[in-house]
Amino acid sequence: MPYEILCWGSNQYGQLGLGAGKVDVDELVPVALDLEGVEKVAVGGGHSFAFCSDGVYAWGNNSHAQLGLDESAPKLISEPHLADRLKGASKIAAGFNHTLALANGEVIAFGAESHSQVLQETVLRSHLPPCKDIAAGVRHSLAVSVNGEVFAWGDNAFGQCGANGEISFPLQVPLPCRAIAATAGLRFSAVLDEQGRIWTFGNNKLGELGRETDSQKFNPPGSVQTHRRIRQISSGWYHLAAVTESSELVSWGKDANGQLGGGRELTGVDSVCCGSEHTAALLEGGRSLVFGWNEHGQLGHHGNRETPEMMHPDTRRTFTTIACGGSHNLGISPIAAVPR
Repeated sequence: MPYEILCWGSNQYGQLGLGAGKVDVDELVPVALDLEGVEKVAVGGGHSFAFCSDGVYAWGNNSHAQLGLDESAPKLISEPHLADRLKGASKIAAGFNHTLALANGEVIAFGAESHSQVLQETVLRSHLPPCKDIAAGVRHSLAVSVNGEVFAWGDNAFGQCGANGEISFPLQVPLPCRAIAATAGLRFSAVLDEQGRIWTFGNNKLGELGRETDSQKFNPPGSVQTHRRIRQISSGWYHLAAVTESSELVSWGKDANGQLGGGRELTGVDSVCCGSEHTAALLEGGRSLVFGWNEHGQLGHHGNRETPEMMHPDTRRTFTTIACGGSHNLGISPIAAVPR
């Protein structure tokens, strides 16, 4: 079955891959270039990636060389370009202006270096064991080793790297567990362990950590009492969403734009992805619910949504995956899913 990449939301930096001209798109539109064998997508603050049969493509904001293209590449790229530097990558985590990639257990980083969130490959290689997961926050980075250790580096102004002080190289986060995945927000981080528990650390001013803490920032790692086994986590700038083993959605943190779903209980959830202040829940069967901030059309329709609503129900499109960025999204959709 053939698949295509659909995009919607902000196109300020060309991150929708539609070419020049369009700014905000509140409907589902195919990426301009026909990409063969698309497998997965990743998005950041204003940049996008697609894993295809012939390699990884990148487009959008390249003002800090966060696309992994050669040095002569322009600062704004509005159509997908093959990124030779990402050849062999199995996973990409895109932050606000930086990018991490995982290739054969090795972490590489490129883009903005303002807070040491991007380090030279020799530094990463000397401080990181083989890894199985990566996460890019707004200005900090996380990596999970194959043995379940978690390492963090970059902006640590609120303790989001799990320690005090500046973190200029990967530092192991003190956790009493073996981690399987990590996610990073603006000023906080979260880790999922092999027992289905969530550990959070950093800022808690808006309840990002999902637990009571003694202070608003510099909170050490602690477990969240979800009372359910968790199988997947995703974070926005100030909120976190998780999918339980029984396919329920739980979330906490900032809810000013309805990104927590307005208290509605969601079941039958296959996966979740958080943008900066919006959320997309992919349901079993491929339908998608979206809610939260919608200034740039990132919900696929008009107006903010404080309660989850089906995205463009009239199109009846289904997805295999959705990736949410700062204010734009990409989704992989079976072309055959479109009714004739």
